[in-house]
Amino acid sequence: MLDDYEGTILLVTHDRYLVDAIATQIWEIDTDESHLIIFKGIYSQLKEEREKDLARRATVQAERESAVVADKKKMRQKPSHRPQKKIKRRTQKSRNLKARSPNSKRS
Repeated sequence: MLDDYEGTILLVTHDRYLVDAIATQIWEIDTDESHLIIFKGIYSQLKEEREKDLARRATVQAERESAVVADKKKMRQKPSHRPQKKIKRRTQKSRNLKARSPNSKRS
């Protein structure tokens, strides 16, 4: 019956199997970012894209944290032999990396 229907159906459901069976486009409100996500495809594809995005974000976060740790280590090594400009630059770089981190808390 729905195969022949050419109009638009707004379906609000938690039944992912139903969505997978009939949806061609999914609109979702992202509560973390407070915006609307429009995904063209079925639910299982959306879920797969989410998992890839989470893995990518985790990798980026790990790289940022690694860079912060490396910078802190460099700042602790022989501070009297480094010019003050380099120390300030590294400190600012470390703060910027932390500020871009989605898990960082500002004090």
